[in-house]
Amino acid sequence: MSNINSQATVNLTVNGQQPLQVLQQLKQRAMELENAIAKAAMAGNKVELRKLRRELSDTKRQMREIETSTQQVERVMLRLDRATPKELNKTLQTLNRQLEYMERGSAAWNSHVAKIQRVKAELAKVNAELRTQESFWTRFNRKLNDWQTSLMGILVRNAIIMYDNAEELIKTEHLTPREAIYLSAKRRMRPIFLTSAAASMGVIPMILSGSTLWAPMGNVIFYGTLITMLFILTVLPVIYSMVRREKRNTVSINEIQDNNEL
Repeated sequence: MSNINSQATVNLTVNGQQPLQVLQQLKQRAMELENAIAKAAMAGNKVELRKLRRELSDTKRQMREIETSTQQVERVMLRLDRATPKELNKTLQTLNRQLEYMERGSAAWNSHVAKIQRVKAELAKVNAELRTQESFWTRFNRKLNDWQTSLMGILVRNAIIMYDNAEELIKTEHLTPREAIYLSAKRRMRPIFLTSAAASMGVIPMILSGSTLWAPMGNVIFYGTLITMLFILTVLPVIYSMVRREKRNTVSINEIQDNNEL
């Protein structure tokens, strides 16, 4: 029992803002379990004894975790400017978890929120330092992954319109897939170029604003629309022509086999 008291005292001393209610509950539960273990040992109830010992072990483990996490938070807060990103993220998670047991508006709450803000500010500073060392294509690829949904929407819309026109030319004008997609791309080049240029020019104010939210999105839309325009007009027609030709060859082979069977 003295071990439990010393652990609780260490927890309270290390961080006065530690959730006192949780520690007191664990301490009280551990005392109750030790008394129950003593009674079960006197009664010779081995099954109950094993169950109580497992529960006591879990309670002590929870107390050790609270103590360890609190000490780690304190160590990181003392050397905040030298902490690694992993340590900062773990400290932020621990502080947010501990905040759930505090009364909002209390002195402990305000002090804890101040710690969280300091950790977030330092984490943002570290991320900014890491981003300055990235190459242009690394930054572009990261932003592209963040906003790829909107770019895929632009790509799919233009591709569907162009391919639908090509299918219509094949049926009505009886053109080959290669001729149809070439003519369709030629007809759609001006509308695709104008819409892409309008979208790119429209986000220039966002890029020039320097906002941490709108400027990255503007960069991705500006370069992404230009890249998707070139991709639609050059790469996708080639893919369409190859796939459509293979499909046509397969149909022709099946027709020849059917005629031979007849």
